[in-house]
Amino acid sequence: MVDIKKVGDEMTAKLEPKDLYSEYVFESYRDVDDMLSQCYPNDMDIEIYYGALVDNIIGYSPDYARAKFNNAQQVTKSSRRHYQYVVVLEEYVNSWSSRQRVYFTDDEDFVDAIRKKLESN
Repeated sequence: MVDIKKVGDEMTAKLEPKDLYSEYVFESYRDVDDMLSQCYPNDMDIEIYYGALVDNIIGYSPDYARAKFNNAQQVTKSSRRHYQYVVVLEEYVNSWSSRQRVYFTDDEDFVDAIRKKLESN
């Protein structure tokens, strides 16, 4: 389950994909950048939403099979090898630090809800 919270924002949305998704948590944005570079070896088809310390990202047609999850904590993993979306969300830790929660999913409703929440902030 994801808790989208911006610093100083009272609004919280609890959402999770409804399909067989894979979820990872990264402590370093550099590891997320490396993973995204592997998912998109040529052109990246992504939307970036600015966060407090790190960015939030929605990506389309990632190459999940190529991705390496260095230094990531695996939360859930399905046996699927292809997904329509990758969603990278900032997870506030404190005023100096954030981590990123990454979802690979086919749940369009989840992605639309996340997009609406990010666009409204």
